[in-house]
Amino acid sequence: MKKIDNIENGLKSLTGRVRVLEKEVRETKEKTAECEKSAETINQFYEQIKEKNEQNTMEIKRLQKQQELAEYNAKCAENRLMEVLETQESLRERVENVQCRSMKRNLIFHGIPETHNEEIEAKLKDFFHHSLKITKSAELANVHRFEKRYNDRPRPIVAAFLFQKDLELVRDSGRLLRGTSYGINEQFPKEVEERRKILYPALKDLKRAGHRV
Repeated sequence: MKKIDNIENGLKSLTGRVRVLEKEVRETKEKTAECEKSAETINQFYEQIKEKNEQNTMEIKRLQKQQELAEYNAKCAENRLMEVLETQESLRERVENVQCRSMKRNLIFHGIPETHNEEIEAKLKDFFHHSLKITKSAELANVHRFEKRYNDRPRPIVAAFLFQKDLELVRDSGRLLRGTSYGINEQFPKEVEERRKILYPALKDLKRAGHRV
């Protein structure tokens, strides 16, 4: 009888232990399932990140190509602009050179009184004779006054000389006009004249110092 009790007690103890083990197994399975579920979630998240990273990498490469193309186009545009500017500068110099050549034998006379229906060439030659003390007749190709009037003063007269020696004689005789209201200067294109104005102060200083310029 005692053995039977011992067996029953042992079975009860074993049954209790089995129940505990079964409970632990269930809990372990549940935890395993949760871990597997978490692992699946993590794996999905990883795949999403991987896919997004690949998309970003492709987008970066695309943007890099766009940037390279934009830089190339900008460089081409810059080179083209430089070519246009160089061509423009070359054309400007050629035009300026042509203008200088066309004005090579021109002198501008300032302060000569202006009258209605005047004979400008005859008036200018009279100016040569009386104001510049030139007895030799200078050959002139064209004589006219500036069209635009800037103030109440007489418009300057532009004279084109046929011969360089006549121009030099008249120009050099201009020293006789110092202290008068008259003036003589060579004609240059506007751009050249603006550059010369910058040099005038230095030119005057050199002349005052006795240099021949």
